[in-house]
Amino acid sequence: MQPAEIQWKFYGQPITIPYTDVLLNSGPTAVFDIVKVKEETAMASLLQKLSRAMWGTAPQNTSLDVDPIATALGSSATTYAGIVRTSNPWWICGGGAGPTTLSANLSLANMQTEYGRITFGNEEPDTIIATQLGFNAFWNLLVGNIRYMRDEETTRAGFKRHLMFNNAVVMHDQFTTAQEMIYLNSKYVYPCFLSRDYFVVDPFIRPSNQRILSSFIWVSLNLKFMNPRMCQRVLSITNG
Repeated sequence: MQPAEIQWKFYGQPITIPYTDVLLNSGPTAVFDIVKVKEETAMASLLQKLSRAMWGTAPQNTSLDVDPIATALGSSATTYAGIVRTSNPWWICGGGAGPTTLSANLSLANMQTEYGRITFGNEEPDTIIATQLGFNAFWNLLVGNIRYMRDEETTRAGFKRHLMFNNAVVMHDQFTTAQEMIYLNSKYVYPCFLSRDYFVVDPFIRPSNQRILSSFIWVSLNLKFMNPRMCQRVLSITNG
């Protein structure tokens, strides 16, 4: 047995409210709940940080950030969770084949090839994520296969809800690395949170030298790939 060691990563987001804003937005003339609005804004900023970190996008691409998808699904020459892949090929994505460099336009055939690499019996990917361009490229591959039925949906443009490829939901994410497509089996990858520091909000305090109210939102986590072999990463998609 080879233990995988993944370190906790710590994130904080400040919430700062000028006390004059509190004074002007209190009592019967209050327009909105300023604390609620500030907390929602801070949470949105924190989620942006976490989203960038998952994909290793600057500025959330340092050693202090979560281990990004690109690291977990790296080549055979890389190390993940303290396990060196050159001597442990079972820790390599793509069923042991490693990431695929496509250097071509996306096609249903090459998508099927990558899907098959990480399908073992009834174990198969359930999520495929691409950039908006990659998603559009997949959408275009399906347009020629549309068949309209005689019902109230006949004149509606596009596809309903989402797209599927085999048994996987295909989605787009603005934080995904350009020209990449990620195949995930959600049984083997998930964010792991420290329960004692799960989006904890500090009480508001007023510093003695500033006329503000200050608080923080804290969370400790990391992205955990239990088995990179069951996931895949496709690089250099020309139209992605």
